[in-house]
Amino acid sequence: MLRGVLKFIAGLLIVAVIIQCSALLATAYASRRITAAFQQSMISAEAEERSADVVIRENMTAIDFCKSTGITEAELVEWFATVQLQEQLDQIRLVLTLSDKSGNSLVDRQVALQWHDGIEWRQIGNSGLAEFALTASQLKDLKVIVPKEFQTLRQRTFAMGDHYERPPKLREINGNAEAVNDDAIQQELFRNLQKVRSAETVFDRLNAAETLKHPETPVDITLNQGITLTSEKIYESCRQSVVVIGMLHPDGMISQGTGFVLNPTGVIVTNFHVVNKPNAVAAGVLTSDHRFFEVREFLAGNPSDDLALIRVDAVQLPAIPLADRDARIGAELLAISHPDSHYFSMTFGRTTRYFQTTRHAMPSLRMGVTADFSEGSSGGPLLDVFGNVVGVVSATRGNASQMVHREAIPVSSLRKLTGNSTQWKQTSTESIYLLPQSVR
Repeated sequence: MLRGVLKFIAGLLIVAVIIQCSALLATAYASRRITAAFQQSMISAEAEERSADVVIRENMTAIDFCKSTGITEAELVEWFATVQLQEQLDQIRLVLTLSDKSGNSLVDRQVALQWHDGIEWRQIGNSGLAEFALTASQLKDLKVIVPKEFQTLRQRTFAMGDHYERPPKLREINGNAEAVNDDAIQQELFRNLQKVRSAETVFDRLNAAETLKHPETPVDITLNQGITLTSEKIYESCRQSVVVIGMLHPDGMISQGTGFVLNPTGVIVTNFHVVNKPNAVAAGVLTSDHRFFEVREFLAGNPSDDLALIRVDAVQLPAIPLADRDARIGAELLAISHPDSHYFSMTFGRTTRYFQTTRHAMPSLRMGVTADFSEGSSGGPLLDVFGNVVGVVSATRGNASQMVHREAIPVSSLRKLTGNSTQWKQTSTESIYLLPQSVR
């Protein structure tokens, strides 16, 4: 009996040893397979890197920025330190142009900037300008990776060195209009917003979460005009009242919209969605003559009507008058706005209809228009033939294969926000017709 038990136990021990050895062998085999796979992946990765490097070396070359421009690293560091002291900027905007031996500019190609621990690729469009935002540390030991045939490098940022190229200016068009420099406007907006940015958000600093809930705020408005003007005169007189509105986000990106001056003391109209950016770290407006004003106050807002009033510290700003009634259907309209960063563009159209919609769970009146606009136009004025505001650009609806519907906020809604409301007058033939009924 005892001998049988001992044999049984010995058998169990032998089975256990066999199982343990098998597990060890399987683990060793798996480890070898994993190690081999890892080594193979490393070899493949290195091969891919070598392959990519060969492609870059075959088609492109690296240019030393300082040697190419004749600027020393010490000069760059000193220049940047001065900029940081005067402008309070953490980054500078580097603008480069490249050309071949025949003087042909590089367009529609990629270039890159490479510094000690990073690289950034950028597509050069038909402008021929390669633009990068760089910190002081990235300027050191800077390399420019370019197509081999385009090694003549010039820069438009530092007024020093051998290859500084002053940005050319255009003459006036026929002596009666100034050509808009979209690039200069973007530079000015970015530079000034960077100067006033802070660690605290604009909403927290200005208590915007509360003040944008004000349903109205009393504002003295300019009396409407009753003299028909040409479109040239309307543009000439109203353009100076239209502003660019910029909101700087923590990642350095800027969201832009349009606004216009309602009162000479710095009250500006725009869309609610343009300024409703709780995470923004800076907010400001840029006028047509490139004056910058930081937003100092959010006066009122109506999310359902998509309207907001903001204030900047300014005096004697040229204001646009408000019409005392909504435009009739079919009436001629003119819009001045910044569609897709094409600043101070004028477009033409007519009123197509009025309709009710629901926004933020509240009913709201909208006007359909045919005047063209797009992203960046939000908050721009719609003007009648007298140069009075009859609406505020708001949104577009549709897609590429369908008719695009453009909608705006009628002036009656804006008047209500400013404490200068009007009332409906309904007749048997017209349901959308307003007579002035000032509450001031």
